[in-house]
Amino acid sequence: MMNTGGPVVFEHGKHEKWAESCQTCHHELVYGAEKPMACNQCHGITVNETFVAEHAANFSEESCIVCHHYVPGSQDWGHAMHSESLGLDCTSCHHADTSIEETPSNCADCHEAGRAPSRTSFTEGEPPSLADAVHSKCSSCHEEWLARKARGCVQCHFDKAPASVEPGERLHKNMETQTCSACHAQKIDKLIPSRMQAHHASCMGCHTVRNAGPRTQQDCAQCHMK
Repeated sequence: MMNTGGPVVFEHGKHEKWAESCQTCHHELVYGAEKPMACNQCHGITVNETFVAEHAANFSEESCIVCHHYVPGSQDWGHAMHSESLGLDCTSCHHADTSIEETPSNCADCHEAGRAPSRTSFTEGEPPSLADAVHSKCSSCHEEWLARKARGCVQCHFDKAPASVEPGERLHKNMETQTCSACHAQKIDKLIPSRMQAHHASCMGCHTVRNAGPRTQQDCAQCHMK
């Protein structure tokens, strides 16, 4: 990997052993992209009219969410459909253990609403957030929807851009994107870290957490060969 500091020594295979998954470095995979993108597809790019016109065709739909934020809208999960049409009883979703829930009640009475899904394991004795609890319960029957990450959201959520934002390109049915300038005053180039900034933050940040490997401004020669 060439740069102004000289070629960088990076052993991909060695780092794979330490990383929890490819998502540790390739953040677009968190949203369901099928394969990692090259770092320089986003970092170090020149944002001009050509890029704006062509970039949608170069990225997977799931990767759009990395930059184009969306707001989960109303939940269209269908109480009547599940209880009447599918013949499910209340305890299919509500706690069967009456010491937790004496009678079926509003989930938000115990589970905190308003927090985004944490993607972390539950802690025994602590009620998970409403989003975590509902996603966990729904996935017991609809695992394939949650496995689709961003694409699966529209099965329950009517995703929408913030009310004050003019919708831009539509990602796909019921999901909208908006232009960066709708919310951000900075130029787009300032919103996307350069390759140096991205690599330094990712590499040095991970090395700092692990207390191993080059992680200070004095350790350049351990990565750069110039």
